[in-house]
Amino acid sequence: MFAQTLVGVFALSTATAFIIPPAKATDPPPKPTVEQQLDELSAKMTGVNNNIAGVKESIKSINLRLDDIIRSMATTEQHDALKRQVEQLKLDVDNLRAQLNNQAVTTRSSPLGANMPGAMPGPMRLGPTGTLRVANRNFFDTEVFVNGAPYIVPAFATTDVTVPAGAFTYAVPSNMPGSRTRTMPAGQVYGITITP
Repeated sequence: MFAQTLVGVFALSTATAFIIPPAKATDPPPKPTVEQQLDELSAKMTGVNNNIAGVKESIKSINLRLDDIIRSMATTEQHDALKRQVEQLKLDVDNLRAQLNNQAVTTRSSPLGANMPGAMPGPMRLGPTGTLRVANRNFFDTEVFVNGAPYIVPAFATTDVTVPAGAFTYAVPSNMPGSRTRTMPAGQVYGITITP
């Protein structure tokens, strides 16, 4: 019986644990007054107005920068004129290179020309000729002396120099000491290559 009483007490305590007193109903928050709503709306409008003012300032700054860029840009006519000037300068440079490749530099323009061994003052002799083909593989223009006359050979270019048939001398002071004498058969081509 004691066991039954103990079970009954246990059952009763368990049953009362499931009985929860009802929660107190909370009162709904008070509705804001019209004045509070107007104050809140006014604060939001002030923030929006400040944002709009900031956007207007940003747009004004961007417009000023665009105006500066537009003023600094060359017009199409100016661009075309500059383009024509650059093309003319390129043609002038090409013409100067062609003149350098086809004409001997005077001995007065180079301190080496007047004192080179085998130098022949005055114009070349007329008669049978051959061609000395000078290929420059250097990264810079190189001065070559043929029969004492200096020639400029541009970097990575080949220059043909007409020489009288028979013995001729050539020198490349930047690459070899002294000069070399070779024989040029009439109507033939003799080639030398200048390397770094």
